[in-house]
Amino acid sequence: ALKYTNDTDPQAVELQTSLKEVGVTKTLAKYTGLAEDSDEVAQIETLYNQL
Repeated sequence: ALKYTNDTDPQAVELQTSLKEVGVTKTLAKYTGLAEDSDEVAQIETLYNQL
């Protein structure tokens, strides 16, 4: 879902804007409720960056 882009989908635009402005860690924390320093966020960010 983090790589999904669709210029006509407001939620997709919001997500992509957040990723560009504050990065993966803060975006994941905001939209998932996970702590920024959690192991889950670190693992997701690592995998995201490999895509």
